[in-house]
Amino acid sequence: MKSIAIIHHESMHEFYCMVDGQKCFVQYTIHPGALEFTHTFVPATLRGRGIAKQLYDAAAAYLKEHGLKAIPTCSYAAKYFAEHQ
Repeated sequence: MKSIAIIHHESMHEFYCMVDGQKCFVQYTIHPGALEFTHTFVPATLRGRGIAKQLYDAAAAYLKEHGLKAIPTCSYAAKYFAEHQ
């Protein structure tokens, strides 16, 4: 799995990256002491490359750095945090 540059766009409440000219992202809402992960999107042509995992790896690092908890509403987020905590 090739490492990609993940950008945290705080004012848009998302972690995203551009792969082959296409945007992949994780969106969240802010709660006291937590981020609620509400949506994950990777275009169909890019799926299976581990991009969503890398997005959530970056999100998890942000949570740890800031002492926040995850509220995984999105199905992919629920799977990721169940496997990585």
